[in-house]
Amino acid sequence: MSPFLTDDYAEVEATYFAELRRRGEVDADPSGWRGNWVEAGQWAPLPQLRASDLVPYYIDEGEALARYKELIATLLRTWDGYDIRQDEFTLCPSGASTSLVTLATLKHLGVGRIIFETPSYFASIDQATQLGLACDLVPTYRRDAYALPPLEPWIREGSHVAVWLTQPRASLGFNQPAELIAHLLEQLPSTSYVVVDEATEQTLPLHLGQLAAEHRAANLIRLRSFTKGMGLNGLRLASILHPARLRAPFVHCLEFIGASVDAHSLNAVGMLAVDINRFRTMLEAANNQVNALRGRAERLVAGSWLSVNHLTNGYIGTMVADLTALGDDQAERRTKFLEGCRRVHTPVMLGASSYVAVDVPTEAIRLNFFRPPDDLLRGITNILSIWPAF
Repeated sequence: MSPFLTDDYAEVEATYFAELRRRGEVDADPSGWRGNWVEAGQWAPLPQLRASDLVPYYIDEGEALARYKELIATLLRTWDGYDIRQDEFTLCPSGASTSLVTLATLKHLGVGRIIFETPSYFASIDQATQLGLACDLVPTYRRDAYALPPLEPWIREGSHVAVWLTQPRASLGFNQPAELIAHLLEQLPSTSYVVVDEATEQTLPLHLGQLAAEHRAANLIRLRSFTKGMGLNGLRLASILHPARLRAPFVHCLEFIGASVDAHSLNAVGMLAVDINRFRTMLEAANNQVNALRGRAERLVAGSWLSVNHLTNGYIGTMVADLTALGDDQAERRTKFLEGCRRVHTPVMLGASSYVAVDVPTEAIRLNFFRPPDDLLRGITNILSIWPAF
């Protein structure tokens, strides 16, 4: 029996919450991604473009973006703490596109199987499947502090595989142990890779910067958004950090996917690159915002059927519900829980949408700590009220 449920987000939404949304009867949306509020937005760069800026294709091949890349390399050097050259990163329009380009490049390099740590970002797994790559999902559990088990059973011979990790941990907000990644890099053969998705990273200096500096020639690939960790999703620019020898394969796949970037986002990140203090302030504001709200959420659920995972980095976390009192088996409990959320007008996204391993009798609920505080805390309070009703 698989330790994972099928991602049934669309089915759950249609069955339990779509009518609430249609009628405008949603009271709180603690899992949602629309209508966020972010402290860092007050410092957002707003470049003034000329009409001529809208003419070129801004695609990171050859020297096409050399002027912008030198600026952005300066930002990355400060963020990561070592001398990153222009041929050691490739620009893409979004975190999801860095994932797709990386998977296509890995396939081009002969990789046939991706070993995903869980919880995980659903799109990367979907992308790998669509590209015909085999996917192995490694379950982790709250009772083990979500630590990865030894990966030898999944790596097997270790040839032509990629281990796909997240920093901070997806849907958890824990920082990834650098020694784990160092061990993997030393363990895997030259035909295999370690990929770390850093899209929601909020630390400066970067949490894994020293590790990357010490292993800059290794088969380590990192995916980075410049502003997603701040909650500024309307700026569409991200990067793939990789050894210089992999620049040509990445450009090859970048071109056929057509991952050109937009002029406004490129210029906006360029403005941050020449004002590192502003960039640092924005990251700190985002991290302080989500940690303050996470602390309030933890205090709210203390001693209840709910517990909030201790996010410290990033903004997507989870709350774990003990469903024991809601039924005799997990399917019944899960249904009653969703019916209860509908009754209190509070849509939720459950663990299957983030590949959280099944851990009976609990269920994971996604929490977006960039939600307005009153909305997120009211949503948790509404969910708390479900238990007495049963």
